[in-house]
Amino acid sequence: MGDIKWQSTERVQKKYLENKEGKYYQIELGVQKVNPQKIVALSRPIDEEKLERLRKNVEEEGWVDKNPAGILLWKLPNSKYVVSGEGNHRAFYSRTEGIKEIKATVSLIVDMSKLTEQQQTLILEKQKDYFSAYQKCMDSDDSNQDEKLLKLLGEADKERFKFLKTLKLVK
Repeated sequence: MGDIKWQSTERVQKKYLENKEGKYYQIELGVQKVNPQKIVALSRPIDEEKLERLRKNVEEEGWVDKNPAGILLWKLPNSKYVVSGEGNHRAFYSRTEGIKEIKATVSLIVDMSKLTEQQQTLILEKQKDYFSAYQKCMDSDDSNQDEKLLKLLGEADKERFKFLKTLKLVK
């Protein structure tokens, strides 16, 4: 596996999952562009057969982000990423082969203790607004309302993302 010292996702995530004091908060960002050189942990061992199939695929087609929703990453407070489930081989390959950028589904882990109380409250409010808009979209049976509800969801997502940018938690 080259000179890269891969960590175990399970070991890294343990700190954030055993979050008794509520210090860490997870925010789903959806599909984002990621520098694979910042991926430091894999969720399970690499299957050489799977990796070889991926290699051949990339040789034939080049690197194509066919299913970015299938690469699940956590972005940690130190700006490093860990594979959180699916996408192990693509994450491994893209880092070891020097791919400059991939698309992946990212969950941001926020260290709430580094934020002021007001910032913490605003993050929770933006999340609440986003999930409220999301739930309305999911619960709607009125196809005439779909466009309006999707627009509201998009606006809530933009507001949430804009606020995370002001905190320098995302780019």
